[in-house]
Amino acid sequence: MENIYYGARNEIRQVVGLLDLFGPEELAKHGRAIREMDRELGKVRFDVEDAVTFERYTLPSTVRQAADAMELEIQSFTEAARRYIR
Repeated sequence: MENIYYGARNEIRQVVGLLDLFGPEELAKHGRAIREMDRELGKVRFDVEDAVTFERYTLPSTVRQAADAMELEIQSFTEAARRYIR
């Protein structure tokens, strides 16, 4: 599972790097924001393991907030991307 996680992070970094190089700038900006949200999620992802009680379906609030922020930024990115592919 950890290899999949780091593989996904690497793919995000590669895509954002390409957007930074070739644009469009709006998507590059959203991509950089997604990377930042991913970094924030990475900082708190171990809060699940450090929680006093671990429940599979209830994430600690720090993890939930970081995951929600990343999800919102991904949605924002896809909305912007749709304008470029139509």
